[in-house]
Amino acid sequence: MASTDIQKPFAGPFSKIGNLVDEQIRQIREKKLSITGIILVGGLGTSPYLYEHLKGKYGGQGINILQSTGTRPRTAICRGAIYKGFHQAMTHPEQSNNRILDMAPAVSVISTVARTSLGIRFDTPFIEGKHLKKDKRWDEDEGIYLATRQMEWYIRKGDNISILKPTQKTWHRHFPSEEHFDNHSYEPIYQCEDDDPPTRLAQSVSRLCDIEFTTNGAYSSLEDWTGKTGRSMKTLNYRVEMIPSGASNEFKVIHKGKTLGSQNVKTEFQ
Repeated sequence: MASTDIQKPFAGPFSKIGNLVDEQIRQIREKKLSITGIILVGGLGTSPYLYEHLKGKYGGQGINILQSTGTRPRTAICRGAIYKGFHQAMTHPEQSNNRILDMAPAVSVISTVARTSLGIRFDTPFIEGKHLKKDKRWDEDEGIYLATRQMEWYIRKGDNISILKPTQKTWHRHFPSEEHFDNHSYEPIYQCEDDDPPTRLAQSVSRLCDIEFTTNGAYSSLEDWTGKTGRSMKTLNYRVEMIPSGASNEFKVIHKGKTLGSQNVKTEFQ
């Protein structure tokens, strides 16, 4: 059997790996950063064919291909997860065993790079020239035209996400009467794999999960609000907070300083 026969089954996977590396290099250079090396990890990362393939493709760009030996490539992901766990223990002492706090991690992982965008859908006052006419809708409660199906992204693909920096955004819901008020509700979370996620709910945006929450309060306890038409109603002002943490993100619905509901959302990282 010739070496070319052995190489043929690897052609497809190597092509996909090359496309992935090309995209990562493009994102790095967009941020005016330089790249000096590519580290191969995992079982396939030990392949001499992959090493030669990437060396031939990127060596001329001044990018070194780094390939370790022994079990280190195969255990890289497990070791990284352990380091990440130690880092979380160091930064969240209230959740940690005191013995863990006495140990200094060999590597401190402070950020990850998101492979998908995460956000929520919302309505906002319609602005001519900014929003699409097909999203324009008259809102009886507020007495104005709204642009529906708009997206607010908490995480954008390619973002460096530190677990030390939660993100909060404020939202509201109006209730014209007690019949419209439901003590139990939900906030949908959406995802998108586009490099530049759209500003509105497009075909590339899909619903990932829901944050279920309960207000635990009577309709009469909500704040009073009056629309532009003079119509009086009640409004629920709340915040949706995202807390990045390892391979998942925690989304919380907060009202008057109290968490009404939360949802852990698995996130893919580069």
